[in-house]
Amino acid sequence: MLILASAAGQFLKKSGHKYLQEAGLTVLIGMIAGFFFKMMNVNYFLQSLTAHFSGLFIILLLPPIIFESGYNMNKKYFIKNGGTVLVYSFLGTFIAMFSSAIMFWACGELGLSKPFNW
Repeated sequence: MLILASAAGQFLKKSGHKYLQEAGLTVLIGMIAGFFFKMMNVNYFLQSLTAHFSGLFIILLLPPIIFESGYNMNKKYFIKNGGTVLVYSFLGTFIAMFSSAIMFWACGELGLSKPFNW
């Protein structure tokens, strides 16, 4: 899958595609592979892979994805719109935090999970 993602990324760069980046293409390839694994009913393999992949993703794969996205970003427009980016990032963080807290609390109250308090 890594070779497929690398080859597809090179093809994507050469084709000059504007809307899909290499990281997004790699996510799509992973989703398709996960769907096929699910269809083949390999539950034990998927659970084992998921347990190991979460740590591997956070430590090894996420930093290069973030670095590549930041490195290829048009910095002129980012600096020009810095205030807007900061407002949306803080506002989005607070909205996500409050909506997640409400959903966790509601799931606890409905008995779908352990109860959460404020």
